[in-house]
Amino acid sequence: MVMSLNDRAAIGALAAIKDQGVTDKIAIYGVDGSPDIKNFLANTNDIQGTVAQSPIQMGRKVTEVIERMMKHQSYKKEYLIPVHLVNKDNIGQYTITGWQ
Repeated sequence: MVMSLNDRAAIGALAAIKDQGVTDKIAIYGVDGSPDIKNFLANTNDIQGTVAQSPIQMGRKVTEVIERMMKHQSYKKEYLIPVHLVNKDNIGQYTITGWQ
C-alpha cells in the first residue's frame, strides 16, 4: 500500500508502479481530493482513494478568523474542518472537476 502525503505524490507513485507493472498488487491512496485524483477514481481502477480536504472551507474560515483578529474580537485557537474519504463507491457524490 502507498499512502502519500498528497494527491500529486500518489499520482507520481502510480507512474512508478505502472513502470514496474504491479498496479494490481499495490493499493494507492492520496490526500487532498484534487480534481486530478478524483478523475482517476471515476475513470480507472488505478487509485483506491483520497482523503478530501476542503480548501474552500479552509479559506473561508481563515478569512473569518483574520477579520475577527483585526477587529480585536475573540476567536478559537483551533478549528476542525471535516475531511472525507473519497473512493470508487462514493466518487459520484463529489464534483470531479473542482475542489469541494
